[in-house]
Amino acid sequence: MAEATVSVILEQMTAITIDKAIEAWSLVQGAEKEVKRLETNFKAHRLELEDAQEKEYVDKRVKLWLDKFRYVSYDMEDVLDEW
Repeated sequence: MAEATVSVILEQMTAITIDKAIEAWSLVQGAEKEVKRLETNFKAHRLELEDAQEKEYVDKRVKLWLDKFRYVSYDMEDVLDEW
C-alpha cells in the first residue's frame, strides 16, 4: 500500500517537474529571441545616433534630442551587455 502511494506521488512530482522545466525552457528561448530583436534595434539606433551627432552643431533641437537619446542608448547597451 505504501509503495503504491509513494509511486503515485513520485509520478505526479515527475510530471510537475517536467512541466516546469519545459515552461522555463520556453521562457529562456523567448528571452533570447527578444534580446536578438533588441540588438537589431540597438544597431539601427546607433546609426541614427551617429547621424544626429553630425547635425547637433547646426540645430539646437537635435542637440537636445541627442542628449536624451544618448542616455537611453547607454541604458540599452548596459542591459544587452548584462544579458
